[in-house]
Amino acid sequence: MEIPFQIIFAVASISIIISAVFYALYLNFKNQSDNRVQKQFEIFYSQIENLCWSFPFTKVEEKVSLNQNVFAIFAIDDQEKIKRDFIESLIENKEITQGNFICLWFKDKRPICKPLSCNVSIPIVYFEKDKITNQNLFGIVEYDRWFTLIRYANNVSIR
Repeated sequence: MEIPFQIIFAVASISIIISAVFYALYLNFKNQSDNRVQKQFEIFYSQIENLCWSFPFTKVEEKVSLNQNVFAIFAIDDQEKIKRDFIESLIENKEITQGNFICLWFKDKRPICKPLSCNVSIPIVYFEKDKITNQNLFGIVEYDRWFTLIRYANNVSIR
């Protein structure tokens, strides 16, 4: 028995439409997740900048949201140094980064770096699969990481 061409065409068309809808939903969830991470980074940046102008030994707790699209969050003094292999070596060695810029780098975008009024030191932050606390239907994975920010005489230390 031969299946009519119209049925094959209809099934293929429906499959393509369903795939397109699910892909559009996936992109929507991914963009929402990236936007949440970026908003949380903006709050984190604001807290650091506020501490730059605070009294020494002021201490604040702040969280940063991460998803699997985050390549790294780091401090740097010269944006010309931002190269993928350089940041990968910082991650591999679990380095403490320092500088007067705080940067968020998504894997598929250019780094977003914000200037700071003081020097900051922060351990390189990257997405760690073993810390996953939330995963949605489309596999978008997120978790929060808490930091202690302390203002010292000449810098802000983040641990």
